[in-house]
Amino acid sequence: MNTKEAQDLLEAFICDKDLKELEQMFGKFNIFDCLKLTRTEIRHSNFLAWLLDPNETHGLKDYFLKEFLKHILKSKKKEIAEINRKEIDLKNSENSDEIIKRTYSVPSIFDIDYWDMTEVEVFRELENIDLLLIDEKNKFVFVIENKIDSFQHSNQLARYRDYVDEQYPSMTYQKLFIYLKPKKETVEKPYIYLSYQTVRDTIKELIDDKDDKISDEILVAIKHYNEILERDIMNSEDELKKICRQIYRKHKTAIDLITKNSSNYKSDVLNAMEKVVKSNVNLQEIHVENNGILCLPNNLNNIKPLKFGDWANDLIVYIHFISFAQGHKDACVEILMSPPKDKSDKNKKLQLLDLIEKKTQLTFKGNDWNYTQPFQIMSYDDYLNYENEQQLIEHIEQKLEELKETYIDKLRDALNEFCK
Repeated sequence: MNTKEAQDLLEAFICDKDLKELEQMFGKFNIFDCLKLTRTEIRHSNFLAWLLDPNETHGLKDYFLKEFLKHILKSKKKEIAEINRKEIDLKNSENSDEIIKRTYSVPSIFDIDYWDMTEVEVFRELENIDLLLIDEKNKFVFVIENKIDSFQHSNQLARYRDYVDEQYPSMTYQKLFIYLKPKKETVEKPYIYLSYQTVRDTIKELIDDKDDKISDEILVAIKHYNEILERDIMNSEDELKKICRQIYRKHKTAIDLITKNSSNYKSDVLNAMEKVVKSNVNLQEIHVENNGILCLPNNLNNIKPLKFGDWANDLIVYIHFISFAQGHKDACVEILMSPPKDKSDKNKKLQLLDLIEKKTQLTFKGNDWNYTQPFQIMSYDDYLNYENEQQLIEHIEQKLEELKETYIDKLRDALNEFCK
């Protein structure tokens, strides 16, 4: 293919009306896009808390809360019937081998329709529960565990259930436990899986019913939230795939040409990260993976007590640089702890984990493999803004300076104290 033919192919590609439709789908201004909140669980929980709280600034009082509950009770009749006023077997949150029996009562649609719920209190992250709604007037408790891309872990649902049952006994309170996530996941009773479809349906109903009764500012915020639910969370995935397939079929040669002449961003960023790690006086490289780098702080007194297992020099803990891999959409860094081989290793690991959390104020997640919340090093958009490797290196060096105190200095203090 000569240069003229290649240019003609690319011109036809960029002028295609389907491509313009795709760009419009993702090119509209949306405040949640602007603030990079579209797939952040905490931000979704905050916005839902705001909508569900009858005393918030939206001025809807208990309208959204009651409509949301009615949608759940109507769409989940079968699941609720398996729980409501029945003795059910549950795993003890403190001993998963032990079975306990509990009975729950769930309110009806008629109850919700009749109740005045304007005195409901909405709590965020009380005992780590994403959303806990307490209605003392009607003696009702509503629990929502919200997930976007992550999964249940560390027996959390059972722990939240036991906390709620202890504080709000079933003899006195009716309860509804919801596990909210875009894609279906199996949950243990009394939790009921709920798709974000129900959130979207309730919001669409709200927009239709109340668009002339709430302020323009509030309506814009709610409409923007609804847009990102449809586009990114519920994903008009089928529609998106359909458009993409159409474009690819029509312009396969042009797209393959672009792909062939585009650089491998994951590899570029990984190579830049490796150079930064090797040249940084505060770090010692341990191992380079296909999509990441494992290292430790320099100036450790003794790393022998940090060893066990049979993976990457048998160390318990690493600073883990990741280049757009392992479920991360960005290049990032985390503190990673590998799984123990036996009981003595497990106790050793738990002691170290606890010490690192206290020193760094970071929290570990996960079961066998434990990891901290990732610190973003570089997004794909950042990568596209740079023209050469030196600019990538300078960007990563700047980010390394930002994370140094917590991820290197405080981690070094914790490891040296552990290895005394």
